[in-house]
Amino acid sequence: MSTDSRMVYVDLSVALRPLRLAFLVNPNNREEILQAIEINTFLWGGTFNPIIPVYRRLPKGLKFMPRESAISVVKGYIDTHDPDFIVSFDAKPIYPLDSLYGRGVVPASYMVERISKTGVPPYGIGLFELLEFIIEEEMKFVRRYPMDIVYTKLEGNYKLFLASLFGYLSSETTKLLEDKYKDRVEAREAAVSISNYSKHFQTGHLMRQLTGIYDLDIRAKTTAAREAYVFFMDASKTLDIIDLWNLRASGMRVFPLPKQAIDDNAIVEDAVQFIKSNNYPVPQNPRLKHVPTILKSRSCDAPEFTSISRKLSSKAASEYGEEIEAVIQTFYPRQWDKWSVENKQVPMCDLRSKVVSHEMTTFDERVSFDAVRPRFGINAGGDTSPRFANLINIRAYGRDQLYAEVLPDGEQDLAEALGLSSIYDVRFSKSGIIRMEPLFHGRLFLYLPHAEAIFSKWLNKAGWTIAVSDKGRVTKQMLKQLNGKRGINILALDGIVKLLGTLPEGKTITQEALRRELGKIVSREAKLDTTFLLDRITELNILRIGVELQCPICSQRSWYSISEADYEIQCLKCLDRFSFPSASTRDIKWAYRTFGSFSLPSQAYGIYTVLLAFRFFSVIMDASTTPIMSFTAKKGDIEIEADLALFYKRYPHQAESHVLFVECKTFNRFEPKDVKRMRILGEQFPGAVLVFASLNRTLDASEKKSIEKLVNWSRKAQSKGREFNPILILTATELFAKKYPPLCWDDSSIDEKFRKWYEVGHDMIHLADATQQLYLEIDGYDKLPPAK
Repeated sequence: MSTDSRMVYVDLSVALRPLRLAFLVNPNNREEILQAIEINTFLWGGTFNPIIPVYRRLPKGLKFMPRESAISVVKGYIDTHDPDFIVSFDAKPIYPLDSLYGRGVVPASYMVERISKTGVPPYGIGLFELLEFIIEEEMKFVRRYPMDIVYTKLEGNYKLFLASLFGYLSSETTKLLEDKYKDRVEAREAAVSISNYSKHFQTGHLMRQLTGIYDLDIRAKTTAAREAYVFFMDASKTLDIIDLWNLRASGMRVFPLPKQAIDDNAIVEDAVQFIKSNNYPVPQNPRLKHVPTILKSRSCDAPEFTSISRKLSSKAASEYGEEIEAVIQTFYPRQWDKWSVENKQVPMCDLRSKVVSHEMTTFDERVSFDAVRPRFGINAGGDTSPRFANLINIRAYGRDQLYAEVLPDGEQDLAEALGLSSIYDVRFSKSGIIRMEPLFHGRLFLYLPHAEAIFSKWLNKAGWTIAVSDKGRVTKQMLKQLNGKRGINILALDGIVKLLGTLPEGKTITQEALRRELGKIVSREAKLDTTFLLDRITELNILRIGVELQCPICSQRSWYSISEADYEIQCLKCLDRFSFPSASTRDIKWAYRTFGSFSLPSQAYGIYTVLLAFRFFSVIMDASTTPIMSFTAKKGDIEIEADLALFYKRYPHQAESHVLFVECKTFNRFEPKDVKRMRILGEQFPGAVLVFASLNRTLDASEKKSIEKLVNWSRKAQSKGREFNPILILTATELFAKKYPPLCWDDSSIDEKFRKWYEVGHDMIHLADATQQLYLEIDGYDKLPPAK
């Protein structure tokens, strides 16, 4: 094997972010909630740590779905916020935290004790470390905009509500703060109450905002901008205070409006100004605009909410013009519900401080790189506990192997596959590989895991016995012959697959006929010519040139490669030998035939769609993928099969990952048995995307009828708030495309609404919904009546 064939090209990105902690609290225990706020006030990035209410039994008023339970709500919060550690206040937790969530559990008392005694948190980076950096680096020069640091004194009967906005430090921590920094930091004290909180509520103004957002970049996980809410709530109710906290922990812009303050004109005016400032055009489409939401809390009554929302909307319109709008929402975003999160009903943001990218090559499938460290907290001592996190995403491209670029969430035992020495400082999340780092950590080493091994291990852990089929093995060989996934582009020229389909099992095509066929193909491609295309096909050994000679003994014609042709030749039919016709070149015909895996019987013809589907997801969508080619699997009496399956993630640090199962047809039609097979996959893998990929440009009536039944089955689950399977349809339009949807939908026969639907290129559920409308000619999900 040549050196080049073993070379692997790697794009690796490492994002620095704070450690993320989830605090499990008794929602009726105000002291626990206050202590959770206190710890987060002290931590870098603490603003974005969720506080999760833990019930022994879910109250009826909070039960949205029949199957919802107290434990499913807790687990749902954790799945959505994806913390690195869980902080528990209960010495004997209601639920088995270690086994259920697969994350380290930290006692809250340990966090409080370490902060109170040393001023350094055992996990994460603390306020004092941050202040040391600010004093040394930012306060030694005269700032154009002076840093306004405020100690807040919380007054009145709404201490917990005010603490959730401005932070809270215990008397012990406050004394440590004063002893260390009273003479070094110019600060002032502000008395904050329910009647004046809005005038102090400015980002970057208070101490808590320094630890919360300092040196952090907050980005929406979807193409939409960060959502803005006016949250109408009851400042005396702990559940509303927790919900307020978690809205902000999701990265949302939130103006809290307690019902206890609605008679205060100054606070109402500030709320109206918030509505006005959050009306602005969408950057991708200035004809649309973002508008804030006036949101009702779970504790407030509908009549009082209706009254205040009308008052705010009419006041904003009268003061700033009719174009100032707000959305009225009576339900709290269900952060604990997977369906709501995946359907973008729960806005979530991505958090990072700095991203470092590496481009490298390797011959031994091993990469090394430096941890990305924060600018502050470096001199905090030799503590080996995790202090910050590195989020690692890998894109790897090689000729001989497909690599795992997306790893299944929570599978800690995969650490061995990456060559990691310990599973205690690494975890696998929806967003990538998470390394929890001590401050002094240096260089990191990873082995590139093989895609098929990772996907197989994921299925094995779920109880499936898996076997890659003969078709899957041929697909891998064909991919290798194409020099990796980008070589599939040659098959995406409309007409190439049909041409190769006419040349099975050694059938030949003359040089003149081949150039004619290639000429037809390049006539549809502006930047290609016949000679270039022929050179590319022969360079990849898809076709090899040779000579066709007629045996003078048996009169049969046979094809001989350049290396086989000689002055004396053995007939491949009668096995006699004859002389090469050197004196009569008219008897020599130059001809081509397929080579290697492309020369297999008609089985190879069906593989082209598998390769083109893989190209669509990995090259055209430019997504990170972990593919496994055609396979069968068995668990008990259930058998499944798929032409292609993969883990898929579009944007390294933002998008959720998906599991995709693909059913492929070249020019045949999907039959009811194919659709039934996909339904079995959907039943066994709720939430997986089911993909129908065909090289036909349209579906016939029978195909539409069969696939529509599957879509209706999935939509029924979707309408009831259950986990469902998005159904995605790909035709030649997408599989031969050079750009992702909707940019590839530039044909005049395709409805303009699809060509302008920006979101489909960035969101799998929107893409699936659009292709159902486009190819099945059915209404979009948003136009369907609600399920009864």
